[in-house]
Amino acid sequence: MLTVVEVLKGIELPTGCSADLYRGDSKGPTVILWHGKGPQERDVMAPVAHAASRLGVTVFAADWRSDEDDGGRRDLLGSLDFVRTEGARLGVEPDRVVLAGWSLGARAALDIAAHGVGARWRPHAVVGIAGGYRQAGVVSNQVVVNSIEGCTLPPVPVWLVHGEQDEIVPVARSRECAAALVSAGWPVELAVPNTDHGGVVMTRYEPAVGRCVPSDAPDVLAAGAETLRALLGATGVDRIW
Repeated sequence: MLTVVEVLKGIELPTGCSADLYRGDSKGPTVILWHGKGPQERDVMAPVAHAASRLGVTVFAADWRSDEDDGGRRDLLGSLDFVRTEGARLGVEPDRVVLAGWSLGARAALDIAAHGVGARWRPHAVVGIAGGYRQAGVVSNQVVVNSIEGCTLPPVPVWLVHGEQDEIVPVARSRECAAALVSAGWPVELAVPNTDHGGVVMTRYEPAVGRCVPSDAPDVLAAGAETLRALLGATGVDRIW
């Protein structure tokens, strides 16, 4: 059964960026969904965010700027802080947050899970989509895989999705991360659909506009289904679809 989706567009964040809220009827955690390296590209996340919310997941798709001097740290933490402090008035669950991200956004999400923020706040779960985890995280500036291996905080459940045909970030990066998570005792699931870097978020790269745009190609829809399963698992939303 699909949910009627309410979308609140252009929510202004204190950092100067904006966000869109896709409100389903989930009683579980709210997903904060971060796009990749392209500055302020939350619209690229719209296909996944809308599809997930139709299944009952509440998604907060936030802009951030990787081209800032801090690599986007202030924007990322600002969107997280906004949901935690202002989420209740928007009708979402601010105390149980799932961090999800695509590409560079995935690295940021897992980086936060490994280190925590503030007084050791950490997400309820993480969904990493087509991420590269052998590089330094935006928040901690430490290599994410190394942070997982050395983490002394309690494990956080992680769902990883990565296209087998990804030529931007090799699928080996997610396989390596999954192995590190298993070794560290973290619950992890890895899905490897037969698609590319954009396919896992239900898009294709369009050279004419220099960004990813929605796609309904069969491999993209199949890959999107894997990403949706990961989001459903991370939030605990139980749907037949």
